Amino acid sequence: MPDFYDALETRDSVLREKQQFDELKKQLHNARDHAPAYAAILADVDIADINDRDTLSMIPLTRKSDIAERQGELPPLGGYATVRMDSFYNVFASPGGIFEPGAARDDYWNFARGLHAAGIRTGDLIHNTFSYHFTPAGLMV
Repeated sequence: MPDFYDALETRDSVLREKQQFDELKKQLHNARDHAPAYAAILADVDIADINDRDTLSMIPLTRKSDIAERQGELPPLGGYATVRMDSFYNVFASPGGIFEPGAARDDYWNFARGLHAAGIRTGDLIHNTFSYHFTPAGLMV
């Protein structure tokens, strides 16, 4: 049984941090360019300047209440989605009056790495006690 999920877990910490911030910039550009809510949130942010933990604070915080308010004004997702509604295979209603899209791809929430770290491997039997009705937690495992 391998100790690590993949090579990402054994990277040099400096390289890991650089790669994570490079990926973050790609995600921020995608969000700003394809989601009206993020276009507004990131309007005054120079994404190129976000290179380390100190500059991470340049990204404005979005509170759950902000999401609920915006989703009420522009239902159902408030302009936060970067893809069309018909690309989601489900939309979850979460506590606090917000909606969360679910996408059709394996390990969407990246739970596999955490389950691997917990010692769970292919073929193991686990007792999943998450609720499967309105929130995504039950579908994460």
